[in-house]
Amino acid sequence: MKCKNCDREAVYDDGLCESCHRAAVENERVQVLSREEKNSFRGKTIDADGSVHDSAEDNQTIFGTFFRSQAKQEENQNPHVHIYSTNRLPLRIKFAIGFILLCIVAVIFAALSLLVYAAPFIIGCAVIYFGYSIIKSLMH
Repeated sequence: MKCKNCDREAVYDDGLCESCHRAAVENERVQVLSREEKNSFRGKTIDADGSVHDSAEDNQTIFGTFFRSQAKQEENQNPHVHIYSTNRLPLRIKFAIGFILLCIVAVIFAALSLLVYAAPFIIGCAVIYFGYSIIKSLMH
């Protein structure tokens, strides 16, 4: 008897050879879960990018559970609006984002303080220029 998938000799009762039978058994064990199944699943899950998550660790905090339930309610109300949070970002990325924001705030603060520092000189120059213009027009 020949294998259903390839032309090798079928060894098993299901009509498959050794390698095809192993592949079929592997396919039965691996399942792709829906979003709802993944959220309610207890155990290790493997994402499409190959990262492994333990759902027991993800559901440890009361705040995490609260925010997940809030997100589900908001998603049910408006499925086109997604709120992204930084809860699962690595710490080094959070530090990098914080450092970038700190630099932006520092540049804005420096520009404003320079403007405040230079404002009396700019106002003084404007008063002198307008005074000179008025006196010059009166002399003619």
